[in-house]
Amino acid sequence: MTNDKDLLAKELLVLYPDFTDDELKEATKNLRYFYTQAVKVALKNQENKQNTNVDNKNHSNRPH
Repeated sequence: MTNDKDLLAKELLVLYPDFTDDELKEATKNLRYFYTQAVKVALKNQENKQNTNVDNKNHSNRPH
């Protein structure tokens, strides 16, 4: 079975046929790192937004 790194490298090879194997490996590594970090940030932001919404709901239900 082909892993995601190999699939991404094959796609990059189509787009950039003049790249060497080392350049393709580096580009693949950089893209995977970028998107992994982007997903982590997006998930953290979503989690923070949900926590803020829960805090706001709890705060508005408190007696004054």
